[in-house]
Order: sequence, then structure tokens, then C-alpha cells
Amino acid sequence: MTTGKSFGKWSPTISDRVRYGIRARKQRVDVSDGGEREGCIKSRHVQRLPSTHIGAQMDSDVVEYVFGDPQFSEVTEDDLADVGYARCVDHPDIPGHVYYEGYFHGLDTPSPVRSVNPRTKKVMDKPAAPPRLRAFLKAFRALNVDWMDNVANASPQLSKLYRAGFFFSDLAIQIHFGDAVPPERVGWHLDSPNSVIHLALGLHGDRALHTSTLSEREHELGMDCDTVTQSTLTVYEQPHGAAYLSSPYAFQHAVQYPQCCWKDRVVAVQSRLLFSSWGFDADAQRSNGVSDMNSARAARVQSARNENSIAAEPRGLVFKEFIDECNEDGVAIMERVTSALLSAKLKLPTLEQVNTAQATLAAASES
Repeated sequence: MTTGKSFGKWSPTISDRVRYGIRARKQRVDVSDGGEREGCIKSRHVQRLPSTHIGAQMDSDVVEYVFGDPQFSEVTEDDLADVGYARCVDHPDIPGHVYYEGYFHGLDTPSPVRSVNPRTKKVMDKPAAPPRLRAFLKAFRALNVDWMDNVANASPQLSKLYRAGFFFSDLAIQIHFGDAVPPERVGWHLDSPNSVIHLALGLHGDRALHTSTLSEREHELGMDCDTVTQSTLTVYEQPHGAAYLSSPYAFQHAVQYPQCCWKDRVVAVQSRLLFSSWGFDADAQRSNGVSDMNSARAARVQSARNENSIAAEPRGLVFKEFIDECNEDGVAIMERVTSALLSAKLKLPTLEQVNTAQATLAAASES
């Protein structure tokens, strides 16, 4: 296991190593007549996916400025539902741990954008993230064009997303406080494919990322990291202001949280690939994250959309198409993505660069 003191002294981790995660998906089992039968027992198709982890530290004045946006710093717990957050329960065995999550976009437009919520698998009109956060992401994308070009070349769908400006534009803003989530009770999981390339930002409070991966030697020996052991576990401390670039689609991971009050809450941003459509017939019923809207309510929602000038849905960016691409060619895609990240020189914007980006966004919204 690789780790440091829990929420103690920390320095950025820049990995020059490839690590391997195991991702299993289910397949139908062929029956005797050569066909496939719905509902039959399914087998596991295992992909061993390479990845890497690049850590960095945001400038303290940048963190203070972004978190100082009124949509972060001035809201209370009672305000969260009104500004786009919902209560989530990822640790039912720790009822005193409080977790809220809000879903936003990080594009230039201040209007909502029709896109997929990867947690609920619903299509929703995703509101714009707080302006200072969108300015940070705009500046970040401008600074990191060279290696993002290489990531975009990893697959046709990634290229399409990159050209649309949808890298790091699907945002989940997470707020945690209350009882601690200790190492022995963290919730292990794999992200959806829109975390093939993923930027995480710690805007407030401390946390720790736990990962289960194999070294190249362990991978060659065919070891298993589906079950977390001392050998496969690496813990990356994520204090206030920490950032990391990785591919949590490719490996099991979990997050540890300290006990804290609202004042010391953990606020983290997960920035992923943005998709405009889920790609199934159910998309129409999933509009706005609601599957059972009656016709009268639907009419009111459509009227509100027209009045608020919601940004047009970007066509052709279909989540299911990317899922299929990853299922069929996931190893090769992740090899290309990981190669691009290993050669990346990660650059985080200065406060001056964030302010310049925010001025550009403000001017565009007024024109």
C-alpha cells in the first residue's frame, strides 16, 4: 500500500507509472440453439485497463477566489435544494454522514444545456456552474491544449467531444460534512465512461482518494485487483486546494472523508466528459430528470425553456455510442489516453488567467 499521514502534510503526486485496473462487464451466455436468451445467467468480460494519476496544487489565491463565488461561499445547507443540489446517500451504514451533489455544466454559455446525468442515467437541462468555476475551467482548457489534442486522438468519440469543447464540462459538485467515512468503510466503485478523462478539484476541506490498481509487473502476472488488498491499495491525500487528473473509469476507487461541521465541509468538483444524449428510446421520458411528467407539466416545462432561452442541445454526442466504443476497444483507448497523460505537463491557471477568462465569459454573455 502507498499512503501518507491521513489528512496530514501533503505534496502533489505526479505519477510517471502506468497502473492497471480491472473492469468487468456482463455478457449474455450463448444458448444451445446459437441464439441469446434474455434473462439468462451472464458471464464476466474482463478488461485490464491502464491508467495513471497526476496530482497538482492550485494556487491559494485561485482556490480562495473560486470558492469565494457567492454560489459556493454564501449558501447554507437550507439553500442547497434551491441552487441545484440533492441529498444523496452513498453510505447508508453511516447515517450521520451528510452528502449533497449538484449537476452543472462548465461550458461558456450561462444558459442550461441539455445533457446526460451519468449518476441517474437521465437527460436533464443542466444549469451553468458558478461563473468563477467556469472561468477556471475555460482557462484550464486553454492552457492544456497540447496533451488534450493527444487524448482526443484516442478514439473517434473522444475527438468529437473535444471538437465540441466538452472535455471537463460535465460537473458534479459534491458537498460532504457530518460523521467521518473512515478507510475501512469507504464505498468502492467504478465511474461511468465519461470519466475516461477526469479532473478533480478540492475547493474546500480535506479528503483522500483510495485506488485499487496493479503495477505493470503484477498485471503481467495476471493478479486480481477486484478485491482490494494492501498490495493493490494506493491512497492519494486530497487537502484543500488539491487537484488531480486521472481516469477513474479504469479502476476501483473510493473516497475517505473526515468528521467535520458545515463550516469545514468538503467541497469537491468532479469534471468529466459532457454528453448530450443517453442514446435510448427512454431519453424523451427522461427529460429534466423526470420519467413520469404528465402532459400539463411537460407543457409548463417547455414554456419555461422557451422563456429562458436554453442553449440548443449539441447533436450527435451520444453517451451510449461512447459506452459501446469503450466496451469494444477499451484497452486500446485507455492505452492511448494513458500515453497522452504520461507525457502531459499539467498546467493550472493563475488568478490573472482565471480573471481574464471570466471577463471573456461576461462579455460573451452580454453580446
